[in-house]
Amino acid sequence: MRKAANILYLIGAIMSFAGTAIFLVAGIIFIVYCSPGLTQSIIDGLNNGTITSDFVGTTEEVAAQIQNLFLVLGFLFLSCSLFGIVGGIFALLAYKKPTRKLAILNIVFGVLSGSSSSGINPSVVAGILTLIADSREKK
Repeated sequence: MRKAANILYLIGAIMSFAGTAIFLVAGIIFIVYCSPGLTQSIIDGLNNGTITSDFVGTTEEVAAQIQNLFLVLGFLFLSCSLFGIVGGIFALLAYKKPTRKLAILNIVFGVLSGSSSSGINPSVVAGILTLIADSREKK
């Protein structure tokens, strides 16, 4: 069980750092689109039909609402990338020396990072396996 957990910790760390890179790039793109210099390009896109929206209001109001949405999404992606960095560091630490505390931290930050396309970060599974192996060894 320990070997499987170590392999999953390593896979979880790689996935966390890859997901962090993706979330970081997406967050930066969303934040850049919130800049006042791009307001006119959003308005032009709304006027010529390139950008469609279900928001109600004038074109300028809709552009402001879209930029607010981009701002929220940008900060959401940046916070997920921060959790991914922390989760990846904890996964690498647990890979080197698995303990109960690091297993619990991997479960928590594996869930918070959200950097798994399959829905479950391998660090979460590795943390659960470490806790099960610890409980079996204490008996």
